[in-house]
Amino acid sequence: MKTYNTDEIKNIALLGSKGSGKTTLAEAMLLECGVIKRRGTIEAKNTVCDYFPVEKEYGYSVFSTVFNCEFNGKKLNVIDCPGADDFVGNAYTALGVCDTGVIVLDAEYGVDFVLANINKPQVVENIFYDFDKATLRPESKAALDEMVAMLRDNPNVSIEMGSHTDRHGSVAYNEGLSDRRAKAVIDYLTAAGIPQERLTWKGYGKSVPKTVTKRINSQFPQFPEGTVLNEEFIATLSEEDQAAADQINRRTEFKVTSIDLDMW
Repeated sequence: MKTYNTDEIKNIALLGSKGSGKTTLAEAMLLECGVIKRRGTIEAKNTVCDYFPVEKEYGYSVFSTVFNCEFNGKKLNVIDCPGADDFVGNAYTALGVCDTGVIVLDAEYGVDFVLANINKPQVVENIFYDFDKATLRPESKAALDEMVAMLRDNPNVSIEMGSHTDRHGSVAYNEGLSDRRAKAVIDYLTAAGIPQERLTWKGYGKSVPKTVTKRINSQFPQFPEGTVLNEEFIATLSEEDQAAADQINRRTEFKVTSIDLDMW
């Protein structure tokens, strides 16, 4: 067995949100260093790091996994940390024994609530309303509080909050419902101390069906990336896939409208 000096050993943690590509990066590292001959994939359930049955079933890491490889004469001990909120304790533990951490970002979305693109709407996950109403459900609080924190950390940013419905119901009804839902989010943000002048809202109804992104395709592979989930396309789907497309179209998004409030 080859021996290394202490300055030739590096302990590295792979960090990032669920689905950001940490395990895929681990496979690429192992292949590049010659540890494996063929790179596994999440879809094929044959990656080195996600080998527990529960990880194969869920399609994401549940436990931290250690692997090692040699690169440029250095021994790299790498910990692939889970990114799901439920298992964040594993990441904290890993950092206690690592020299450094590598943060892996989704190339399309980056970190949740990073204001990278002023023109691109960002879906706010886990916003829930009572059925056929604009009342925010209690389980929406965590996502809304993250938005509050983001806006407090970026005091020069202004946003528009938009709400979208599925294809069911009349145009007028859906526009009214989505407008009230977007306004409900704005009311939450202002109640938390975000100034009203930084916030606008709009109910889009069913006028802007979602275009399938890489991330949506990874969750719903039956919808090709780039597909617009409009009524004509949904009509060609099975009943089950129609319900999934409607679920995707029902969403709350924000987009940045200004990044220079009170700067001049």
